[in-house]
Amino acid sequence: MSDNPYFFTSQASFNSQKPANENIQAIEKSVVWQITYYQVNELYKLKSWTDFARKIIQEVQFFTEEILEELQTETAEFRYQKMLKNNPALLKRIPLKHLASYLGIAPQSLSRIRKKLMT
Repeated sequence: MSDNPYFFTSQASFNSQKPANENIQAIEKSVVWQITYYQVNELYKLKSWTDFARKIIQEVQFFTEEILEELQTETAEFRYQKMLKNNPALLKRIPLKHLASYLGIAPQSLSRIRKKLMT
């Protein structure tokens, strides 16, 4: 989670042209750009677009792998502390239920973590 612009997609859904299993809901004012499967394939005819798309896909893959690795190897408390260190302003704006969901824990567990860190 970051204040910086970010690309996201369900690559499997986009490529198969089938609805995704997940969804995204903006909790703040956002700018959303979209592109159709047909438009992407037309743009792939341009080398500059192919290079750009490759970089986007790599960024999304890196971010996804980083999240999955942290979910598997780090505690929720560690992940919360990391977010607190890297994005303190963002944490003040996110409703706790959404933050807990992002961290993969129940809101009650997040409350316990926050209380523990405050003491």
